[in-house]
Amino acid sequence: MLNEPTFFFPCPGCGSAVHIEMSQLENTDPATVSCCLCRTLVSVPRFGNRVLIADGDLFQVYRAVDRRSGQVVALKSIARSRLRDRLIQLLEERRLAAGAHSRPRPPDGAWSVALEEEIRFLETRIRDIASALRSFPATPYLVRLIDFCEDDREFNFVMELLRGETLAAHIRDSGPIDRRTAVEIVRCLLAALDAIHAAGFGHGNIRAKHIVFRSEDGQDLSIPVLCGFDLDPIPSAAGTPALDADEDPPFDPDPAKLLQEFEYWHPLLDSAAVTAQQGVARIQGVRHTWYAGAWLGYGFHEDGLRSAHVVADGIAGRTRSPGTGVPAGAVAPALAAA
Repeated sequence: MLNEPTFFFPCPGCGSAVHIEMSQLENTDPATVSCCLCRTLVSVPRFGNRVLIADGDLFQVYRAVDRRSGQVVALKSIARSRLRDRLIQLLEERRLAAGAHSRPRPPDGAWSVALEEEIRFLETRIRDIASALRSFPATPYLVRLIDFCEDDREFNFVMELLRGETLAAHIRDSGPIDRRTAVEIVRCLLAALDAIHAAGFGHGNIRAKHIVFRSEDGQDLSIPVLCGFDLDPIPSAAGTPALDADEDPPFDPDPAKLLQEFEYWHPLLDSAAVTAQQGVARIQGVRHTWYAGAWLGYGFHEDGLRSAHVVADGIAGRTRSPGTGVPAGAVAPALAAA
């Protein structure tokens, strides 16, 4: 049962608001209506009564009414035209950042091909995110996806409408939160991340503005809900130079700015590599030279970070292995035991 008196949406012809009584939708659910101003016969959209509540770089979030279910929902939308315009802007920024300001833009044909490839990639990514959200185990700490749909104008994530405020807004208006509350928020977010990881995805870019409290007045901070969609498969197998990982742009770099070329390979973690990793400890610090990198572990970012900590400890003169004068744990523990 729709609990708002009228259902309204903009007329695509003249831009004026078209109003329909909710009782008419419930009884007959017309496919088309006539605009009172321009008399154009227009299709009745699925979502009406849109009120903008957040405007991001690509997505816009609306409070809206879904006439199919009668629910008031949060509608996270991205217009295809906005997607194209943003990609054009980012590709041009990449070209200029590579030193292309002194050279003409690539031919229109090549530029169009690169742009269409980026658009297809990002459209696929949007659909993949929707599929991922559907696969997540139920948890009160992740925003619930009700539906996903697309048409020739936009992509829409139909989500539950959370009426509380964001963590960022709460801190801004009420000041820092106490330690106990902070620990509870982190505990809830870890439960949300567990659900994401269980579905084979990782989540990045977790910010206070992406955490909304499931409450009416925003004062109850017991149920923080993660609402961001920055998802990648584990391991991430793809990227896009415009909006994801920095890969090859669709044009050649400026030869005048090319200093050297290197060819890198992912570490081959075989028995020879494990033996070599164990030997690195013997040469750490020799001639003031230290070695760090993901190749000293399993090839992950965390291995690179761990090895950097070892080097920092060694330079600072902390935690040295007995009789060696080199930092302990110069090799990832699991590999050292292999």
